[in-house]
Amino acid sequence: MGNVKAKESTAASIEHRSNDGDKEDIETTIAIDTTSQLHPTRSGTSTGTQSLRQTNPERGSRVQSAEVKDVAAQVQSINIKKSSAVSQAQNAADLERSAVALDTTEESVSSPYDKTPAPTTLLDEKKNVIVNGLKKHYREQYENVRPIPYFQDRNYSVVDIFVESGMQILVNQPGLAGSSMWNRLSSYKNIFDDPRMRSTRRILEGEPGYGKSTLTLKLAYDWCNDVRDSPLFGIEILIILRMRQLNNVSSIYRAIKLYLLRNEERVKQSDIRKVLESCKAVAILLDGYDEYPVGDNDGESDVRRIIMSKMLQECDVTLTTRYLPDEYDKEITRLLKLTGFDETARDQYIRLAITGDEKAIEKIKIGLRDNPILDALCQVPLFFVMFAHMTHERDDFQKFKCVTEFFKYVVICFHKHARNKTTDYNAERYNPYYEADHGKLNKLAFEGLCTKKQHIAWSKEYLCQVLGNEFYDHYIFVGILVGEEVLDIDGEDTIAEEDTKVRIEVRFYHKLVCEWYASFRVTEIAVTQSETELKTILDKLDPFDLQYLFRFACGLNQLAGSKIIKYLMNRKDGEKFAILCILEQKGTVESIEDTVSALCSKRMQIHENESKLLQRSTIQLLEIASSHGIRISNLYLNWSLREVVRGVVNLTSGLCIQALTTLEKISISAKELSENDVAELLRYGQQAESFKELWFLNCQLPESFSPENIPNDSKERNIKVVWPSFGRHLNLQSGKWQKADDKETVAEMCADVVVISNNNDKLLQESAIELLEKASSRDIRISRVYLHESFSSLTENIMHLRSGLSLPILKSLETIGIETEKGREIDHFEMVGILNYGLQSQRFKKLRFFFCVLPFAVLDDTALTSVKRKNVTGTREIIK
Repeated sequence: MGNVKAKESTAASIEHRSNDGDKEDIETTIAIDTTSQLHPTRSGTSTGTQSLRQTNPERGSRVQSAEVKDVAAQVQSINIKKSSAVSQAQNAADLERSAVALDTTEESVSSPYDKTPAPTTLLDEKKNVIVNGLKKHYREQYENVRPIPYFQDRNYSVVDIFVESGMQILVNQPGLAGSSMWNRLSSYKNIFDDPRMRSTRRILEGEPGYGKSTLTLKLAYDWCNDVRDSPLFGIEILIILRMRQLNNVSSIYRAIKLYLLRNEERVKQSDIRKVLESCKAVAILLDGYDEYPVGDNDGESDVRRIIMSKMLQECDVTLTTRYLPDEYDKEITRLLKLTGFDETARDQYIRLAITGDEKAIEKIKIGLRDNPILDALCQVPLFFVMFAHMTHERDDFQKFKCVTEFFKYVVICFHKHARNKTTDYNAERYNPYYEADHGKLNKLAFEGLCTKKQHIAWSKEYLCQVLGNEFYDHYIFVGILVGEEVLDIDGEDTIAEEDTKVRIEVRFYHKLVCEWYASFRVTEIAVTQSETELKTILDKLDPFDLQYLFRFACGLNQLAGSKIIKYLMNRKDGEKFAILCILEQKGTVESIEDTVSALCSKRMQIHENESKLLQRSTIQLLEIASSHGIRISNLYLNWSLREVVRGVVNLTSGLCIQALTTLEKISISAKELSENDVAELLRYGQQAESFKELWFLNCQLPESFSPENIPNDSKERNIKVVWPSFGRHLNLQSGKWQKADDKETVAEMCADVVVISNNNDKLLQESAIELLEKASSRDIRISRVYLHESFSSLTENIMHLRSGLSLPILKSLETIGIETEKGREIDHFEMVGILNYGLQSQRFKKLRFFFCVLPFAVLDDTALTSVKRKNVTGTREIIK
C-alpha cells in the first residue's frame, strides 16, 4: 500500500488539465511498459539502443519503476478531471485499483525521503511539480547520449554505456599540517558518503574528454530512477545546471526556472526558492565551470556565493571543471579529479556498449597493445570510446602511428557518414568543397583558443556571417559544429520569463575538435612567420593545456612542425613534450632514438607538482626507451609515488608506470615509507636485469628491516639501497643500516643530493651533517645540499638550522638549494650571508632557491666581484 499512497499523492499534485494528445501518449506508454518492459521509444533512439537496454539488469526494474510511477500519476490526474461528477469516495477507489494494477510490474523502492509525499500543503504540491518537471528534463538528456559524434542518429541511454573512470580525492595527511595527498576513490558512488569527503562543497576536476558531463548524466539517471546504491539516493531535489548557459543570469532560482522548468507554468521563481529552502536534502551539480561565460569575474552572483558557501550552505554542491576557480571556500571544499580509463574500465566499456564477442574484444585490445602511442591516448575516455567503436565496425581499421593520423581519420568519418546519408532518395546533395576548404573555421577556432578564457562558443548569426550560411549548415549537418538553444538574456533579472527570447549558440562538438581545426591555422602561421614572430604568437598558448593543438600542428606539416619543436625545446619543461611532437612528425621511434637516449641518460624526474601531461610525456618516453633497449640511468619519483602494487608503480596523479626493462636506478622523495613499500620498490626495480640501485633522498624509513621481507633476488644481485640523508646504506642480509665510512661509499652518497629536512628528526639531521663533514674533510665532491624548510639563520659563515643544529663550512660543496617554510622571506643580509657561506668552497658553482620570497636587489660590490670571479650562478625556481 506504500506505493499506492505514493501514486495517490502524485496524482493530487498535478493540476486538472489534459488533452487528447496527452491521453494518447499515456496509453501508448502503458502499453510499452506492461508488454515490452522497455522505455517509450524517443525520437532519435535506435532499435539497437533498445536491445541494449533489454540486457541491462540495473536499468530494467528501476527505470520501469520510475516511469510507471509517473504514468500512474498522470493517469490519476486525467481520471480526476474526467470523473468530476463522481463522488470522491468512488474516485479514490478507482485510483487505488489503477495503482495496484500498475504496481504488479514494478519493484518497490523506498528512500529516506519519499519523492512524492502526500501534498498536504500548497508548498508540497509545488515541490511535486518541480520534482516531476526536473525528472522529465533530465530524462531527455540522459536518454540521448552519442558516444560516436558523427553517428547523429545512433543514441544511447547513459546507463547503457557508462563505465567508471578512475577517480581520486585530495586527502589531508594526519599529523602533517598543510600536507595532503591524492588517494584513490573506489567508485563515484562514494563521492558523498566517503568519510574523507564529508562536506557540502566539492570540486571535480577533469581534463577534456575525461567524462565529467557523462558522470553528471549518470547521477541524473540515478536520481530519476531511485538507484539504491547511488550517492543521490534519498536526495529530495537534484539541480543540474550547465554553467555555459548562465550568461547574464545572476539568480540561481531564475536559472532553474529558465533552463530546467521553463515550460512549467505552475511554478515561479519564488516557489523554487521556498521549496529548496524547505527541503532537508538538496543536491546541486554545476557542470562545466571552465565554460562559465563570466568565469571568475562574476562579481556577487548566486553562483559565486554558493561556491564561497555564503548561500544555500545546507545544500550539497558539486562543481565540475577543467581548472579550479580563483576563489572558493577552501576551508570546507573537497577536491576530486578524474584520472581516465585503466585497462579494466576499457574492457568493461567494450563488453557493455559494443560487443560481448571475445574475438571482437581481443581485436580491439590488440589494436592498442600494438601501438603504445595510441595506448597512452586511449586513457582519455572520449578517445577510447571512438577508437573502440571504429575498431569494432571496420575490418580494414589501420594501425595509426600517431595522434594526428588517428584524429584525421575521426574527422574523415564525420564527413563520410554525412556523405553516405545524402545518397538517400530525395536527400540534399553533399558538397565536398566544404570538407577540404575550412580556412575561416581554422582561424575562428585558433582565435577562440588564444583568448584568456578560451572563448569557443559563438552565436549562429555571427558564424553565418563569418563562415557563410551554406558552410555553417554543412558543418552542423556533419556534426562537427553543434547548436544549442540558449536564452537571450540582457541581465535584467526582473524581466518576466515569458519575455525572454531563444537564440542558437554554436560550439565545436568537443574542445579537441576545436584544437584540430585551430592546428591548421598554427601550421599556416609557423610556415609564413619568422621564429621570433612565431614565438610571440605561441607564447599566448599553453602547450600543457592545448597539447593536442601542438601535436596536431607538428603532424600536419613538416616545416611548421620543425619550428614548433624548436620553440618547445627552448621552453621550460618543454623538452619532454617536444619528443611527443617529434613522434607526430616522424611516426617511428627509430627516428628519435638518439634524442630519447640523450634524455634518458640523465635523471628522469616525475614531480608531484608537474602537470599530468608532463608526467604522461615522461612515462611515454620511459616506455619507448624500455621497449627499444635504451638505457634509463635514473628514475626520480619526487613526491609523486603513491604505491607499488603487483610490479606497477602508481603515482599520486593517477598515472602508472609499468615495468621498465632497461632501468638502472630509482630515486625516491616521499614523506614516509614502510618496510613493505621498500620491498615492493625492490621487486619493481629487479624486473629489469640492469637494475642496480635504490636511493631514498628525502624520506622517513624504518630503523631496520626483517631480512625475510627483503626479496631474495635483490640479495643475490646485491642491489644497493642508499639513504644519504641518514648517511647510511642497507645491509640486505641483516636488514640493518650501516654507516658510510669508506671513501668510496661517502663519495657515492655525496654524488647525489643530500637533503636536510625540517620534517626529519634530529638524529637524521645529525647523520646527514656527519656525512657532509666526512666528505668535506677528505675533499670529496659534494654535489648538492638541499635544505628543505630547515634553514634558520647565519652567523660568521655558520649555517644554523631550525632544529638547533648547525652546518659548518663545507670546503667541497658545489650547489646549495634552499626551500623555506611558507611565507618565510630571505632578506638582503641573509642572501649575502648564504652566498658568502657557499664561497668558502673552491668548488661552489650554484645557489638555488625554491618557493622563496627574495629581495629585488641582493649583492653589494664586494660580493658581486666574488661571484663573477668564481662564475657562480643563482636561480630562483617555482615549480608549477
